[in-house]
Amino acid sequence: MTDEIEVTQADREAAASGYFAWCSGNPVIPDRMKAGQADDHSMVQAFARHRAAALQSLAAQLAEARAENERLRGALGLIIENESADTGYGNSSAKIALAALGDWKSGAGDLGGDHVR
Repeated sequence: MTDEIEVTQADREAAASGYFAWCSGNPVIPDRMKAGQADDHSMVQAFARHRAAALQSLAAQLAEARAENERLRGALGLIIENESADTGYGNSSAKIALAALGDWKSGAGDLGGDHVR
């Protein structure tokens, strides 16, 4: 067997439920799984590995989304700075951006209240 992975109670419950159905209702092994006495069982380990892989994938997706969010906040900040400059052409784009983003420099991003300046 490969190296064991950390097992959570949710892994145990899922494995026990699957095993109970698979073995036609014999509760002995599922009860041991739920009690944490069979963490090395292949079914418990499979659920634990699946959970770990899913969390790793979600963490990677979250990191990508945060990086993209930061890039877009920076780009919008540049738009606000340029549109807010006194060019004589007005700054309606900046007002819309400020209303949508909130205070981008502080990172608040609160859509409530009057952010249009």
